[in-house]
Amino acid sequence: MANLAKVGVKANMIEQQFAPALSAWREGKYGMFVLNWGSYGVGDVGLSTSPFFSGTPDDRVKDPELVPLLKEADVSVDRDLRKRNYAKAQARIADQAYWLPLWTFSITTAQNKDLEFSLDSDEFARFFLAKWK
Repeated sequence: MANLAKVGVKANMIEQQFAPALSAWREGKYGMFVLNWGSYGVGDVGLSTSPFFSGTPDDRVKDPELVPLLKEADVSVDRDLRKRNYAKAQARIADQAYWLPLWTFSITTAQNKDLEFSLDSDEFARFFLAKWK
């Protein structure tokens, strides 16, 4: 909020559990919804872009240029079409400042030759599965 204030944006933070915050945001009660996305690991751009910009209940802008681009890319097996459509969609999202990534985080792990531990393809660290050799 302090960084936003430095550029003239006055923010009022209301911290809530996810379900009521999501409902209020969908109803238009909040102008901005800050959350993290931690469900899929590293996935295709469609995992994070389409839920918010392809006409879903979480799409607050309903941009008539974005919806068809994303809907077509989401169901196509043509890699070139997907790449082209997602690139156009993300360029429009950035140009219109519809979405503003504020931060990111990473998971840091360490290995030991005596420890049996590996990350699954979804990149979630399931430490409860680790064991000493």
